[in-house]
Amino acid sequence: MLFQRISRKGPERIFGIFQNVDAAAMVDGEVAVLNVTATPTVPGGEVKKATSLSQTNVVGVVSGAIAIGDYGLIQVYGNHPNVKMTTAALAAGSVVYSNTAAAAEVNAGAIARADMGTLLGVTTVVGASNRANVFIKCMG
Repeated sequence: MLFQRISRKGPERIFGIFQNVDAAAMVDGEVAVLNVTATPTVPGGEVKKATSLSQTNVVGVVSGAIAIGDYGLIQVYGNHPNVKMTTAALAAGSVVYSNTAAAAEVNAGAIARADMGTLLGVTTVVGASNRANVFIKCMG
């Protein structure tokens, strides 16, 4: 884990370093999920793009770009200003969770306790253009 240096001008952010084992490069703001397979090369250290609404292995949001097979930063906690969303405009304070197409979506109803692993965070400002400012709280 990488912790941002303490700063009065920026809120705390925490990152993990993971390997992209997806079939495509990952870009800033995409939702990443832990690669759950019987034969991982790096157990617990591989991620893919979110592809399903019901995935419960959400790790966080890509920070920067990660080429296929490379290692990169996944933000697991803190404010991320560029999270990819499935909807064009969001109200501040909307609960968001993983969805298809490596994006996040607003929660239309209550999340069942069994589905808490899909929870990504909460929007902190009004979003537009299928991107939102989200306070992320993943992996615990």
